[in-house]
Amino acid sequence: MGLLDRLFNRTKRATGLAVNYGNPAVYEHINTDKAVTEGYLGNTAVYAIVNKDAQKFAAVPQYLYNAKSEEDEIIENDLSKLLQRPNEYQGSDAFREQLRAYRKLTGEAFIWLNRGILAEGLEGTARMAKPVLEMYVLPSDQMLIVPDPENVYGVLGYVLDLGGTQLKMAKEDVIHWKGTSLEFDASNRTHMRGVSPLSSGYKTLQQNNSATDAAVRMYQNDGAKGVLFNESFDALDPVQKQDVRGVVNKRVNNSDVKGAVATLPGKWGYLDLGKGSTDLDLLEGKKLSMQELCFLFDVPYELFDSETTFANKEQAQKGWLYNSIIPACKQFDDELNRVLLAAFNLIGTAVIRSDFDDLPELREDVAQLVTSLNTAWWITGNEKREWMGFGKITDPTMDEVLLPAGQTPISQVNMDEVARQLDQQGLNE
Repeated sequence: MGLLDRLFNRTKRATGLAVNYGNPAVYEHINTDKAVTEGYLGNTAVYAIVNKDAQKFAAVPQYLYNAKSEEDEIIENDLSKLLQRPNEYQGSDAFREQLRAYRKLTGEAFIWLNRGILAEGLEGTARMAKPVLEMYVLPSDQMLIVPDPENVYGVLGYVLDLGGTQLKMAKEDVIHWKGTSLEFDASNRTHMRGVSPLSSGYKTLQQNNSATDAAVRMYQNDGAKGVLFNESFDALDPVQKQDVRGVVNKRVNNSDVKGAVATLPGKWGYLDLGKGSTDLDLLEGKKLSMQELCFLFDVPYELFDSETTFANKEQAQKGWLYNSIIPACKQFDDELNRVLLAAFNLIGTAVIRSDFDDLPELREDVAQLVTSLNTAWWITGNEKREWMGFGKITDPTMDEVLLPAGQTPISQVNMDEVARQLDQQGLNE
């Protein structure tokens, strides 16, 4: 049974945006729709920024590890299969890319967990204990939250609005991954939703859109580069004027003479219609608005700037991974562990964790860390393994400090013997 079939089995039709889910009303989030239509679908900068972030996030794989093993032992079971193939239409990368795009653009992402017919009629912990068969990313701009009237932070359920058809979902079947909202409202419950970067950066988005529109008009209406005029043109008869136009078209308005210096008989003047400082300021303003959008979405502007050196791009890429992508992956790991481990009865025995070892940007840092740890003889083997992200080894020697071979404390050295050896080699002069 597919997603829509499962959802329509629990459909309750209603009119308008408010639907009774018990007694309380449902409120629509006012920012996500604009973030999608005016941002992602209406602005090239936002589209490029969000996609770059989502694709890098999707490149980090997730695995199910044995929580009791000291090694990184990967478990193969139904949950690990679900992580690799969330639903029949998407693999892990496509699922994570779509999820991250919604999370980055709208400040929140929703995942519907299909638990099958065995969960019908169950609520609370009994429903959460049923295994998940599929996972689907839901459109944030079409999701409504049903708040608990007795708890300003409580949720009774969720509603997916499909063009007037409103589909109810149990709260146990939805993972709501959202950012922090400081807009507390006990009536509309806006603090229970994520915050799109474009909520605070809406003027920056408008500025970028306006700059793009102005640039399009500038290029479309560019017209002639200049005006060539004959100071005695009024004294010519119609035939002579036509002859002059023919000469100008042949010697000036001709791509075959591009870059050449044209000569014309008579007394001529020229009015330059080239771009002025206002046009140049317009292009510079568009660049600055692009930078601000990158700041809003926490993606380095250097990745889009053709004038940035390769070394600076590389440094910006690493900083982006360490400060944005990796923390986001760990946060998403926590969300899945919170819900999926209980569904598969794996709490305390398994853990879902992102694996960053395959990221090419971090391999050089790992190599440098290995070199540094190899020379740090005062650190035990197990301590070095922890630095590398590995578990401890039970061998007692791995908890001992291993002294470098061939090195002796100076207090135990016979200096007379050292001097004698230096004399024999002719080095003690």
